[in-house]
Amino acid sequence: MTKRTSKIIIFSAAAAALLAGGYFYYYSKFVSGPSVEDTPIKDKNVSIDHQELFHNDTKIAFIGSSVTEGTGASKPDKRWTEQFTAVLQEEYPGLESKNFGVDGYSTRNIIEGITDEVVQYKPSFIIFETAALNDFSRLDLQTTLENIATIMETFESELPETHVIIQPSNQRRNGESYTNNGITYPEYVKETESHIKENGWKYIDFWPYFNETYENTNITVSDTLNVDGIHPNDLGNKLWAEALLDYFSGNSLQASGNEEK
Repeated sequence: MTKRTSKIIIFSAAAAALLAGGYFYYYSKFVSGPSVEDTPIKDKNVSIDHQELFHNDTKIAFIGSSVTEGTGASKPDKRWTEQFTAVLQEEYPGLESKNFGVDGYSTRNIIEGITDEVVQYKPSFIIFETAALNDFSRLDLQTTLENIATIMETFESELPETHVIIQPSNQRRNGESYTNNGITYPEYVKETESHIKENGWKYIDFWPYFNETYENTNITVSDTLNVDGIHPNDLGNKLWAEALLDYFSGNSLQASGNEEK
């Protein structure tokens, strides 16, 4: 075999690997899982109780990581942020929202790359996803808690009239199998929740809504996630939007004790 032939073979193998990797990334980023229409989950007619938060000139800023940006949804209108906004706009047509979620961002990245943009947008309402999926794999718990405090201090200082509600990232498949300094992902999220509540910040835990769905249907955690086992698919996004709407309509999440503090 000549050197030229060897180089061609190596180049071809590398190109094939690159294409395969690119295809897998595209597939895992955008292709959804089980069809929402094929599940027993029904659309809801939601009456929003929080008149102090939502009205025709409300500006909502969604901040967080890839699961806020919409990675895993098959198209933009399947994202939980879009579905949540669409329902609100049925009652408040003048309401607007902007998605500041960024793929791969941790709380440190949010401080460095998002908070200033959010301040300039001047929203009247912020929904802040803690990027726990990324923090869990990169940062120790104490650093996460400090970063959340820094983010909230910025909003309280620069946007004193803005309502801010914090929520976790979504559940992940095999969440109990990996640890960060001996803490599993659910434990990491729970410790973050405790810190947020201790500081008097408002927090929505939407996981019970998913757990209730698992108990009452044949849906599992895996069914709500993309092929990577991390990002919500169309069903996961739909349930996420439903959970938030449930909260703001005064239903199950508030009834289970996860009220604004």
